[in-house]
Amino acid sequence: MSFRNVISKSELLRQKRELEATKDVDKILSTKKDVILQKVSEVGPQVSSVLGKFLEELKTAYDDYAVLVASMSYEELTAISKVLEGGLEVDLKKERYMDVHYWRPVIVSKKDITPTTLAQSSFFRDGDTLINSLIEAAWLKSFILKLIKDLRDTDKLINALEKVVIPETERKIASISITLEERDREELNRIKKVRDKMVKMVGSVQRS
Repeated sequence: MSFRNVISKSELLRQKRELEATKDVDKILSTKKDVILQKVSEVGPQVSSVLGKFLEELKTAYDDYAVLVASMSYEELTAISKVLEGGLEVDLKKERYMDVHYWRPVIVSKKDITPTTLAQSSFFRDGDTLINSLIEAAWLKSFILKLIKDLRDTDKLINALEKVVIPETERKIASISITLEERDREELNRIKKVRDKMVKMVGSVQRS
């Protein structure tokens, strides 16, 4: 069976519907890409800012730790470190931004220690600040990496649709349309020939 024989108007309509659906998907993905790009442009500077802030707070913590060490004996420092062990419990909360899933650390519980000196008070305060900054920096960096990966995947899909699927479907539609038009012309010519033949036959009968 030839290609011309299997082509039909219903196939042409099906291909046109498929093209429209593919273009709709392309529009949705393009919109998603724009939204992700906007989010990346917002989160990117936040990551740099939070990391910079964390480094500054880390320097402050080191300075305060030096003061703490100078004001306490080895035994006292060891006792504090033992008290602090297992004092922080962090859970991971699954969140979603569009189709991007990521885990966000959340502090579930934290052991409260009452400082007895100014040096301890400063160091414990630094520790709380560092933990919060570290958690924020970690999840922001993880989040933006997830966004970038999803952005690349989305871009690949858009390229596949715009450079392969849509052009290929448009070529099919054009080919089917040409084939149907040629077939309609052939059918019209056949009908004309049959009509002319019948007219001649009728004329011959009338003359006889």
